[in-house]
Amino acid sequence: MFKRFGQSLRIGIARDSITVLRISKWHEPAVTVLFEQKFVALDNHTPDQLRLRLEQSMQGIAANNLPTTIVLADDLVRLWQVTPPLGSTRIADIQAAAAMRFFSLFGETMDDWQMSADWQVRRSFFSAAIPHTILKVLTQLAHEHQLALVEIAPQFVLAWNRWSAKIKPGAWFASINDQVLSVALIEGSNICAVHSILVPTEANHDWLQAHLTRLGLLLNVTVPTQLQICGQFKQSWEQETALLNCSRLVQSSQEIPGYTAGIELALTGASL
Repeated sequence: MFKRFGQSLRIGIARDSITVLRISKWHEPAVTVLFEQKFVALDNHTPDQLRLRLEQSMQGIAANNLPTTIVLADDLVRLWQVTPPLGSTRIADIQAAAAMRFFSLFGETMDDWQMSADWQVRRSFFSAAIPHTILKVLTQLAHEHQLALVEIAPQFVLAWNRWSAKIKPGAWFASINDQVLSVALIEGSNICAVHSILVPTEANHDWLQAHLTRLGLLLNVTVPTQLQICGQFKQSWEQETALLNCSRLVQSSQEIPGYTAGIELALTGASL
């Protein structure tokens, strides 16, 4: 029992990978990879496929009662910004506004999604939604393996909660997992929009700069000279030019040799 004190699990789930990490606060190593597997990417995780892969990932792991955080890659969820109606005073008003904005952006109702948000009545706020099908499988997994489930959250949400206080004035923030880049356009200290994109294989620093410029022009937001990113990205991006300085927010000072995108995903939001 004493050897497990201060330990927790973090599970990262992407379309083409599952990673399970054990985090130890009082013992070395701080991060241990218990399972990592890449597979053929799926357009959608069916419940049976996801359940099978998660069961494979948990085999042989003694996880009873360990606090567990599950991190979902951003392309498995929906992220959007909501402007509350003028005169809003009730939570019901802004919940309805978020649902309407969701429908206008994605062409779906909220029936199949679980929504959460930083609810605000006087300024725009950020919302996220996770499919009920994924949530059901994950909660069943936690029950069957007796995990002490702390939270299930998108990568971007955990990254923003971890790093928002460290974002430099005038900079934009982004999270990346493999080839999915989610950019937060920031004015003042508030997110005014979130945009996710699949990064082309050949994308270089010039592509990144052009992408940010298009986003700024599209949404009438001043384009930053600095982008701070949580997650692994192309080494060619990490350079400073007159127009764009791209830098990485390092999640752990004790990085594992050969750190992968799956490990980065599972560690998102962790403070080591």
